[in-house]
Parts: sequence; structure tokens; C-alpha cells
Amino acid sequence: MATYSQLKDPETQTRLNQRYQSEIAGLKRLGFHFLAYCLEDHGPYSALKHPLISLFAMSKSEIMKFKWPFRVALANVLMAAENPPTIALCMGLGVKFYTPYQNGTVLITSNFHSGMSFGPDSRIIRNAQISSLDEAWEEHRRMALELSGQVEFLSDRMVFGDYVMLSALEEEAAKFTSTF
Repeated sequence: MATYSQLKDPETQTRLNQRYQSEIAGLKRLGFHFLAYCLEDHGPYSALKHPLISLFAMSKSEIMKFKWPFRVALANVLMAAENPPTIALCMGLGVKFYTPYQNGTVLITSNFHSGMSFGPDSRIIRNAQISSLDEAWEEHRRMALELSGQVEFLSDRMVFGDYVMLSALEEEAAKFTSTF
């Protein structure tokens, strides 16, 4: 399981702003604001255990850090919106939206195809995967507000700790199928 921390390195922050320039601009246009720079550390020897993941991430121009002992960590940008309370993760494949609810349900929508799926007993709802950022957000927003009629949002304002919790829930519930 990955660990998450806020990234404070100005050089890497600059690289992330350049890499995700169009995603950040698109999200700002949709009402999102900056939340945090995130470092997703996959643990000791992860670069050796999962070399294909590292190569795939490099092919998608992910910003990666390699640390001792043979750790790979992916750097990403997190943005947030208040209506509905949502975190947007900018990553090499595209943008993923997360909206959590008080009963433990999490709505996830992405603007890219993912090999991740969730079992029938999971509290994670995987919304449509739509290639346009605007259309993916509109569908996510529509579904999030529809669900809010049945259960309340986890909070009114998203913070970095919410992203850490949401990622852990997603990892725990995930089942992968081939994306290649």
C-alpha cells in the first residue's frame, strides 16, 4: 500500500505545474482551486518489484522520485472544489475526481480508461469514464449531487488528509484488470 505526503520541494512543484499546466487550467475554469502537491511513495524496493509500472509511468510523463532503497514515488497535483466537495487528482493518465459521503460511499470519475474495478460489496461507485475533462466533471457533478439527496457529503471542504483516506479506501477495494 502506498503512503502519501505533501510535497514541499519547489523544484518538483515547478515541474508539476509545467507538466499539468493544461489540466490545472481546465480545472480552475471548472471552479477548482489548488489543494496540495502530493508524493505517492510505493515503498522499499518498489522500483524493483514493479519495473513495468515505473516504465509505464515514465511513458505517460509522470513526475517520479527515486529514493533509497529502490523506492519509486509519483508526484501529482491535487485540486479541490466545494460544490460538490470534490478532490481532483492530476496524473499521467488524466484526471480523477473523488467525492466522499458520510456513510463511507465514494464516487470516483475519471477522464481516462482504468483497469481498476470494485466488487459488488464495495462502497466505491465507479462513474463513467469520459475522455473530455469538462464532460467527466459534469457527469461526476451530476451524479454526486444526485447521491447527495440520499446521503450527506463527508464534509463541505476537502483537505489533504481526505485525499489520503480516499486513496487508501480505493487501494483496499480495488481489483485490477489489464489496461494494456
